[in-house]
Amino acid sequence: MKSSLAVAAALGVAAEVVDPLGDFLKRSNFLGGSFVALVALIIFDAVSDPGATLDDDGVYLLSEVEELRDYIQHAFESKEVRIDFSGFTMETLLMALRPALTSLGENRAKNRVLRIRVAVAHLDAPMNLPSRLVPGTNTNGSPAQSQRFEDSPVVRERVKGIKEGNARWLRQLIDRAQQTNPQLRIQCEIRESPVGPAFKLFVINDEIALLGLYGIDDVEVFHGGGQLRMLDPYAFRPAGGGLYLLGWGRRSRSKSIRKIFEHYSEWFESLWGILEYVSPTSRTPGPASE
Repeated sequence: MKSSLAVAAALGVAAEVVDPLGDFLKRSNFLGGSFVALVALIIFDAVSDPGATLDDDGVYLLSEVEELRDYIQHAFESKEVRIDFSGFTMETLLMALRPALTSLGENRAKNRVLRIRVAVAHLDAPMNLPSRLVPGTNTNGSPAQSQRFEDSPVVRERVKGIKEGNARWLRQLIDRAQQTNPQLRIQCEIRESPVGPAFKLFVINDEIALLGLYGIDDVEVFHGGGQLRMLDPYAFRPAGGGLYLLGWGRRSRSKSIRKIFEHYSEWFESLWGILEYVSPTSRTPGPASE
C-alpha cells in the first residue's frame, strides 16, 4: 500500500512539474496532479507508522452515508455537541442527524447542550447547477443528441422547496427532542450562503472535518404537472471512486493532517462570520432556537 501511495504521490508531483506527463494524466482521466499528490501524501503520512490505522492517526475514509451516522452518533456521546455543516439542501445532514436526535430526546440521563450551524445554498440567484437541460444544436461536430444546460427559475424553485422542507423537518426533530427531554439546550441556525453545491463539509465537535464532493446526475423529474430534464447534484452515494467523505482529525499525530483540519474549520468559521451580516435579498426561514 505504501509503495502504491508513494508512486501516486510521485506521479502527482511530477505531473505538476513536467507538462507532458500532466497532459497525459488528464487525457487518461486521472485526477489533477496536485490533488492526487495531496491525498496520496496525506494517507502515506498516516500509514507510515506500521502500528497505526487510518482512523487512529486522523485520516477518515467514509464510503457511505451510514458511516457518517456512526460518527455523528459518537459525537452525541459528549455532553456538549457541536455540528457545523456547509452544503446544498441539508439532505445529507438530516440523514445523519435523525437517529442521533431521536435517541437524544429519549435519553433523559444527561443534561446536554447541542449547537447546530448550517450554511446552505441560496437559490434565488442564477446558477449553473442545478440547471435545466435543453436540446443543443448539432454544430461543430457535436453529437446529434447533445444538450445545453442553462439556469432555470423553475428548477431552482423545485430545489428551494426541497431545502425549505428539510428546514421544517429539522425543526420538527429538534422540537420532538426537546419535548421528550426538556433539559436539552439546543441552538440551531440556518444561514443562506453564496457557496454553490460543489461540496459538503462537516465539522464535528471541533474534532473532525469531513469533506465530500457532490456528484452530478442527468435526471428527469416531474414538476408542476410536467416532465423536467435537469442537471442535479446528488448527495447519498460516492461522487466517484467509492469514497463518500474524506476527513481529517484535530488530534492527529501528523502535523499536515492537523493543518488540513484547521484549514477547513477556519474556512467554515470565516463563512459563518460573514453570513452574520451579509445575506441574500430574501432569506429562507430556518430553525433558530435555544
